[in-house]
Amino acid sequence: VVEGNESNNTLQVALPAIADQTPPVISHLAPGNQAKVRATATITAYATDNHQVANYLFEMSAGGSAWTTLGNGASNQVAWNVGGLADATYQLRVTASDPTGNSSSLAYSHVADNSAPAAVVAAATPGEFRVNLSWSAAPETDVAYYRIYRSLTSGTGFQAVNGAMTATNFADRSVVVGVTYFYRVTVFDHVGNESPVSNEVSAAPLADSTAPVVTALTPAAGTRWGQEIALQATATDNVGVTQYAFAWSADGQTWTTIAAGSARSWGW
Repeated sequence: VVEGNESNNTLQVALPAIADQTPPVISHLAPGNQAKVRATATITAYATDNHQVANYLFEMSAGGSAWTTLGNGASNQVAWNVGGLADATYQLRVTASDPTGNSSSLAYSHVADNSAPAAVVAAATPGEFRVNLSWSAAPETDVAYYRIYRSLTSGTGFQAVNGAMTATNFADRSVVVGVTYFYRVTVFDHVGNESPVSNEVSAAPLADSTAPVVTALTPAAGTRWGQEIALQATATDNVGVTQYAFAWSADGQTWTTIAAGSARSWGW
């Protein structure tokens, strides 16, 4: 039997809505667990959800029982003012929620470190075309690097002259002979706390006073030659050899010039 009207075979029903019961997942926070923080620290929460993460609640606690709100909103970041806290370990908790109210939390511990390293003791000595600086090693265990400040005026106008360096000495070669330079040194720890400045030291770079050293002369002593001798000298200098002067003597006391100039080879 074939029915001509098939439309009355269709049945429509309304399915019940499936509620979202999946909470967001917080994978991690930055800075990481047990990280040291100082001043104003930016805390970032990394979370995902099957729909969307609608809200982040940031809280901190000194003991894990009483919690203070640091931020509450759509942003996954909060600026945490650590500068006013005592150096200690604090708990930071983030709760991520989706639009239907599902939520999950993740807590990290962070160490507030607002204490700068102690000042070091600096010294400066003049060198040829440079100022040699040295300073005492900082005793703290979390020292990151040292920074040198220089000025042409005692007590003011200091500018950094180096990047992050871990050595306790430095040769400043960006100087002019005869000009007095003033220096101070500071220490940074790994979270960026800078120590008080060291004692101020000063020095004026010296002019060149180191003579060249002749390391070789050919032909060697005792060599017999016929008509012309091919002379050649090898020399080193802290700045540079600019002239070679060749001379001969029959008795080692009276010398007669053969040639003088920038060339290190001559025919005699």
